Amino acid sequence: MIFKNFVTLAFELVETTCEKSMHAYSSAYPMMASNKPYVQGALRLVIEHEQLYMDHEVVNSVLHMLSIMVFDPSLYHLEFVQDACLELASRHPSDNLIMGICYSAASVFYVLGQDTKHGHLANLPRAEKALELLRDDTSVRAVLAKAVALRSKGLILRELYKDLGVAIAAHKQATELLKPFPEDTRAQIETALNLAELSGTADYIGTEVGYEEGIKAGQEAIMQAKTIFVRGGEPVNHPVTALALGALGLNLRNSGKPEAALEVHRQAKEMRLDVCGDEHEATAMSIQQMGLCYKDMGHFVEAEKNLKLSLSIREKLQRTNNMIGLIANSQYELASLYMAMGKDSGERMDDAVEYMRRAIAARRLILRPDHKKLQGPYGEIIEMLRHFPHLGLPKEAEEYEALLSLAQSESKR
Repeated sequence: MIFKNFVTLAFELVETTCEKSMHAYSSAYPMMASNKPYVQGALRLVIEHEQLYMDHEVVNSVLHMLSIMVFDPSLYHLEFVQDACLELASRHPSDNLIMGICYSAASVFYVLGQDTKHGHLANLPRAEKALELLRDDTSVRAVLAKAVALRSKGLILRELYKDLGVAIAAHKQATELLKPFPEDTRAQIETALNLAELSGTADYIGTEVGYEEGIKAGQEAIMQAKTIFVRGGEPVNHPVTALALGALGLNLRNSGKPEAALEVHRQAKEMRLDVCGDEHEATAMSIQQMGLCYKDMGHFVEAEKNLKLSLSIREKLQRTNNMIGLIANSQYELASLYMAMGKDSGERMDDAVEYMRRAIAARRLILRPDHKKLQGPYGEIIEMLRHFPHLGLPKEAEEYEALLSLAQSESKR
């Protein structure tokens, strides 16, 4: 009974803080972070004790708790939550709804990189399995889980730089599935998230048509978020709104509108400062994007200031695979900035080479050898070392050429 009461308490903590976050995220966020050990402790109790994982009431509480946790996976220990979800699913092999919800939730807690148990390639099949298990179930819980699995599928494909059209279709399918539930708050949030991620993925396509679709989806995501997260009838700052703003900014910048993009990213940064603080990965993301806008506008001093600030924030945070990838992104963007600054004079090329080295070294720790985020930098550092041989170590260019050749061979398999 004590264990069951603990699980009930954890569920109530998640539900209460979620409700508070709808209209006051900045005050709810510290509470959600402090609840992490209780929530994860409750999950551990459930999967380890038969009287809990076979208790229908307890399992329902856990499934409802997971349906809230999927909105902000970064609050929790990604690997632990994945394992707990899979373990709970294994306890109910004949219940498609329980298994489907668990596989769906597990998939959104994926870890960036090659980790064969918790990474991209492990969780893409889990998202697909959830969709198969819940295919014919039209209940609200099943539809929400399918939408989460589709969001995971789209995100994973995007980060793999693979099948971007399929990724966009997954996000679109999710929003269509959720349309019959316009009054369900979780369906509204999931719709906003899928629209925001659709916008971000459209940016990856790299065409005007893609940017137009991304801008449209980003604007829709912002409008949706502003109807959900309100207090006294007025929109309030929220991470989902900031995510949508950031996605819109990506498409504006890459479609040749850096000034408009800068303003949108500035709004996202101010929102994230308010709800997450000045040393949070989301805040660092907005600051980096502002730096890239300044770079496109030719304001290199401001660009360097923002990119270095973003990097400094990320370097202070816990070195998960996800954070290593973000640090590498900052290092790569600084290298690209210094390349732009020194393309005529050759100045700052030493900084460009050094930051490119760091970005490549970090990405090699977490990405598969043929990933596009490695192949591009290999080509760029080879070109720099060929033009400025004094900046390289003995045979360094040849070593990168060998890595690029291997990556290209792997891509063709």
